[in-house]
Order: sequence, then structure tokens, then C-alpha cells
Amino acid sequence: MKGRTFRIFAISSCIAFIILTLIIMEVVL
Repeated sequence: MKGRTFRIFAISSCIAFIILTLIIMEVVL
């Protein structure tokens, strides 16, 4: 259960990081 929750958190964090990077690139470029 704990490992599964951590995995979901890691995936969501990765997706959020990618979206944030895309937004920053849109603003800069």
C-alpha cells in the first residue's frame, strides 16, 4: 500500500514537472 502510494506520487510529480517545464518554455519562447 505504501509503495503503491509513493509510486502514484512519483508519477504525478513527474507529470507536474513536465507541465511546468512546458509552461516555462512557452513563456520564455
